[in-house]
Amino acid sequence: MSMSQRRKSSVLAIAVGAAIAVGVIAAPASPSQALPVVSTDWMANAGYGVALHWTTQSVPAAGGSPAAFCTAVNNFDVNLLASQLQAAGAGYLLFTISHAQMHLPFPSAKLDSVISGRTCSRDLPLDMYNALTPLGIKLMFYFPSIATSEDPTWQASSQWNTSKPNFAQLQYDLVTEIGNRYGTKLAGWWVDNSMGAYTAIYNHATYATALRAGNPNRVISFNFSSVGTWNSSLGAGVEDYQAGESDDLSRLPASRYSGEGGTQWQTFSYLDDFWVHATAGTPVPRYSNNKISLYAKSVINAGGVLTLNAAPYQDGLISAATLSQLQALRASTRSATGDTVVLDDRSLSFGSGWSQISGNSYHLNSGTYTQAAGSSVSQTFTGTGVTWYAPKGPDHGRADVRIDGGSPVTVDLYSAAREDVATAFTATGLSAGSHTISITSRADKNAASTNTYVEVDAIEYKVGARTDDTGASVTYSSGWATSSIAALYGGSSHYTLTAGSNATFAFNGTNVTWYTVKAPDHGKVDISIDGGAAQIVDLYQTQWTGNTAAFSISGLSSGAHTIKITARSDKNAASSNYYVEVDGFQQRY
Repeated sequence: MSMSQRRKSSVLAIAVGAAIAVGVIAAPASPSQALPVVSTDWMANAGYGVALHWTTQSVPAAGGSPAAFCTAVNNFDVNLLASQLQAAGAGYLLFTISHAQMHLPFPSAKLDSVISGRTCSRDLPLDMYNALTPLGIKLMFYFPSIATSEDPTWQASSQWNTSKPNFAQLQYDLVTEIGNRYGTKLAGWWVDNSMGAYTAIYNHATYATALRAGNPNRVISFNFSSVGTWNSSLGAGVEDYQAGESDDLSRLPASRYSGEGGTQWQTFSYLDDFWVHATAGTPVPRYSNNKISLYAKSVINAGGVLTLNAAPYQDGLISAATLSQLQALRASTRSATGDTVVLDDRSLSFGSGWSQISGNSYHLNSGTYTQAAGSSVSQTFTGTGVTWYAPKGPDHGRADVRIDGGSPVTVDLYSAAREDVATAFTATGLSAGSHTISITSRADKNAASTNTYVEVDAIEYKVGARTDDTGASVTYSSGWATSSIAALYGGSSHYTLTAGSNATFAFNGTNVTWYTVKAPDHGKVDISIDGGAAQIVDLYQTQWTGNTAAFSISGLSSGAHTIKITARSDKNAASSNYYVEVDGFQQRY
């Protein structure tokens, strides 16, 4: 997306980016790898996206049988979808173009040549792209790669049962046609059913080449492991990110490139119904808002990516309850990711009297509890705020919480109905530096409670602050203007084409990161800390990426500092212009 395109955008401004570590590059290819790994920087910057298993089996909000597929395609409101995804803070949409029954929501000469009546005249993904692009939301496709018993006509026509080599070639031909149809409009694929006995059906290097038809920078993933142990090496050199299918929220990346085969770590799980809303009723979130938020922060802060599936209605798309949870995720994650550290209970040191418990309702499926009065746990941290998360319920007691050994604050954990991963205690506005939170169970309880349980699920502490381009601590020389687009942090950036124009951010801390835009029409800058020697940073990139970390420095002395960004008069030879943008800064204490 060019600068001129973005300046014309007038969409509602929300932040859809996420903070990541600076200086990361695509995983290096080993000599044995057949294909290079495509950069996943835009995906890592997005942090999380939303998937829709919108299929022939999705039922209307009022219940009853689904409408004919192409009727539903024609009635699909892409503007409603775009507004929902914007409200959700989605960095990308992973859309299911086919599932258990083979139908495509767009024209396909190749599919028509194999089986009739399975394509639609409306190009729904193209209309989606046109609605999503002004919001900075990328489009990806889910593809099934098998013919299921729920569609025996497709099994016969595709030769699924009679010739697996012919079936595989048909898949290559289909995705090649689709890839060429959408070109750079299609940012990625998530390809299902490469696990177990299905693995041998395909030459995955050949498949990968077909999936990148029309866009060599398209990211792809094959589902080699399903919900099992993610330890396949088959994706090395052919895929770019781990499929990471999961039926819970319990696994975290060891690092950004700790996905299968050394790829970008990513996980794909469902929020409400089991992938597809195929029965009457309302899709309802499985987890509490805090559980989703803490998991997303934990994944993103470790360099991973999270894709959350919403099971949509055929007509009304994402249910109100699920959309509300996604809005809460955006509110908690987009403004705080990279600024907090989340510790689950297993990372804490408990005194005597505590026991561990497991279950899907807990952060990372683990919690620690006590019934013994006087049992305590403490955690020392460096930051300006801290939150204790714990279940509340009809059998829960009370605890005293102290910050730095000060006066206790008594927290009542009783609730008539159980609340999972509830916010039990929060302290804000602490001085930047080292602090200790301690939690001690009490002997008394609410009169309505049936017991004295006290639990610790997670501790989250604030280690820094994010400032957008309009922050009071950011000052600009002459030569700057503003741009608005949702993919930018806070929905805006300052930009310049004038060599010598500069922006300065004053901060207190030991670490600072500058966030900007990289694009085919961007130039170079000089960056200096506290008036010191300048470092040149090149902002040219073949694909537009907003809210991206371009420079970071750590190990500064504690106290006041400045970072200065100055536009240069030179550029990368491949760049078409000299744009420089400021999307914001992040400081660490």
